[in-house]
Amino acid sequence: MAEYDFNAALLQVEQHYDLGSGFLSDLLSEDDWSFVIKSHALLEAAVSQLLTHHIGDQRLASIVERLELSNMQVGRLAFVRALDLLDKPHHRFIRSLSELRNDLVHDVHSTRFHFSDHLAAMDKNQISAFWKWTMFFMAPDEGSSLRHTTNAKPIIWFGTVLVVIDCVNRTNEAKYRHAEIDRALEILSDFDAIEDDDQRAGEGDEDQPAADV
Repeated sequence: MAEYDFNAALLQVEQHYDLGSGFLSDLLSEDDWSFVIKSHALLEAAVSQLLTHHIGDQRLASIVERLELSNMQVGRLAFVRALDLLDKPHHRFIRSLSELRNDLVHDVHSTRFHFSDHLAAMDKNQISAFWKWTMFFMAPDEGSSLRHTTNAKPIIWFGTVLVVIDCVNRTNEAKYRHAEIDRALEILSDFDAIEDDDQRAGEGDEDQPAADV
């Protein structure tokens, strides 16, 4: 994606969720703990809105928001998967970041969290799995040079932005689809009303006495 297009997409996301100008770029300036919490909150909002608009009934918004995000059996991601609303690599990214976030919010000492320490504590298999979900948007050979870095924040930031942009686009598609359905139903309703009026008018003519010749 061209730089101009990507910047325009960032602005679209910020406007769509009323985040304020610069919210997304400012995420990169957050400490690692705050970055994970805020990125996860953004993904939660994006997935909730996507589901609500796909269903087409805003009365369900508060119910959808109370569902656990990453539960693949009964959570929001279970609905996303069943309705085929996002690509599978996006499912894995959301679920993995959600699991990391859950680990961080249940221990006050986690406020000192750093990705460098997080990666240093992993074995080879764990590191491989970590880079697999964070670099879902790269081909394996493209991301190989980055797998030795300890600064995972920019990579996760880019992945978060890509998932949220996808959610915005699909949410807008759902809004448009439901608006078209509403317009079609309105046209049908008007057509039925005209037919009813014509039918009543015809019945009225039949009830009139015949004119004398």
